[in-house]
Amino acid sequence: MALPSNASINLVNYLNIVFMVFSLIAAQCMPFEVFLFSYAVLGPAHYLTEISWLHDRKFFCPRTYDIVFFLLSGLTLFILPFFFLESANRIYDVIIIGTFLSAAVFISPLRGFNRSCLVCICFLVALTLQTLGPISTLVALYLPTLVHVLIFTGVFVLYGALKGKLFSGYLSFVFLLRARGLVLLNELTD
Repeated sequence: MALPSNASINLVNYLNIVFMVFSLIAAQCMPFEVFLFSYAVLGPAHYLTEISWLHDRKFFCPRTYDIVFFLLSGLTLFILPFFFLESANRIYDVIIIGTFLSAAVFISPLRGFNRSCLVCICFLVALTLQTLGPISTLVALYLPTLVHVLIFTGVFVLYGALKGKLFSGYLSFVFLLRARGLVLLNELTD
């Protein structure tokens, strides 16, 4: 497979900047509609395109059976509202935060009892955070979004810029940070 040329990489970087400008303007003009479109269309489409990439990397789980833990967490979050309508949000917070913290344990070389103890500690920390009330809900809601959308995207854009050593890559990364700064400033002033 031939590697892409600098011209095609530049084109992709400049297209990314154009799409970021378009997204920023659209989100400013129609915030709810962009939010709804992102979660209903773009999010699922993104995950569908990402599945084979994740599968090739064994879902970043060093041991093949580790994925079962995350599948059970996701299944629990899906089924939970059918049984615990009143307290589902509190349990959601614990499961989301506990599972997120446990992911760091799962990628570590720890095995057996030590790993199980650390996973339990992750859920105890999540349970402790849950007692803080609304803070745990904010953490549970924003943690996956901030980490996945902002940090991972930023890391991938920066990695591509450093690897390609092209001005357009660095410009794309700077614009991503600048766009996030503008959104944050807008949120703080509203």
